[in-house]
Amino acid sequence: MDFVLDRSVEKVKEACDGWGTDEDALIKVLCSLTKQQLLIVNEKYKDAYGKTLKEQCDDELGAWFGSSKHFADFFDVLLSPAAEMDAKYLAESMKGWGTDESLLSEILCTRTNLELLAAKTCFETKNSKSLEDWICSETDDDGPYKRFLLRCAKADRKEQVVDAAEAKKQAEKLGDLSDEGAMFEIIATASVKQLELIKAEYQAQHGKELIPAILEATSGDLEQALLARCQTRERFFAQVLIKAWSGSGTDEAATSRVFARCSKAEIKKISVEYAQITGVDMAQAIAKETSGLYKKALLRYLFHEVPNTTAVDVAVAADAEVAADPEVAPAE
Repeated sequence: MDFVLDRSVEKVKEACDGWGTDEDALIKVLCSLTKQQLLIVNEKYKDAYGKTLKEQCDDELGAWFGSSKHFADFFDVLLSPAAEMDAKYLAESMKGWGTDESLLSEILCTRTNLELLAAKTCFETKNSKSLEDWICSETDDDGPYKRFLLRCAKADRKEQVVDAAEAKKQAEKLGDLSDEGAMFEIIATASVKQLELIKAEYQAQHGKELIPAILEATSGDLEQALLARCQTRERFFAQVLIKAWSGSGTDEAATSRVFARCSKAEIKKISVEYAQITGVDMAQAIAKETSGLYKKALLRYLFHEVPNTTAVDVAVAADAEVAADPEVAPAE
């Protein structure tokens, strides 16, 4: 492992030395590493050359434009600390004219307690104002959407609690979803696994599924925020990608946010959900919706892992990647 990561440091340096940048080499090295491995390589690179990976890649790719800019933006998200990116997304969702409610709900409703607390700290440091104050000033006065976001922003989810007996009580309390306080408290604080138990109990007690019930009882931004909490992260992000890739264009910002912010393990689960919902293999969708270096980076990030994969797994992944995109060279 140490040898592989040390070699990755040297390969990044080689890709950036001299005239021009070997972008293919950067993709091959950095998009093959897991988030944990990237953190280690980042520290090793900084110790060796006095720059973080992000600083080095910003220097190499920062002036790019057009389709290549999407590749540079993907690397920017991939190599930035998660808390800084989430804080940036929160600020972007509430700055300028209007509020990007879908992005605001995404960050507040899908992050873990630790992720959200770290983002809140970073947000306050950069903006000299608490996240809660921003939410109050940028969302409808005293509306249910604001109240639910503020409840989620407390970051006090019971992430380790999985209690079947409690799920029965919670499903009963939800009832027809007319008790806003009970609904917000349960949905904002239940763990992912607990929510699955609650959904099963809700259907058993009330004769209908919880998500359709939410669609009937709520609307607009509140509805979307509640649904974000009631789904697994993998299914939610699969739907974000479906939206990003629908219509005549591609939302590259949303695509990079999902891919580069999530771990490789999460992306693989998201790809399974995407295929189940759409009937389309994610590799084929990437090949259709993106191009050039950006496409190569996404496919590499989806398919390749080193060194914790067997030679057989690497060969199978490489064959699948080449089938999706013949321009991508097989793994060596």
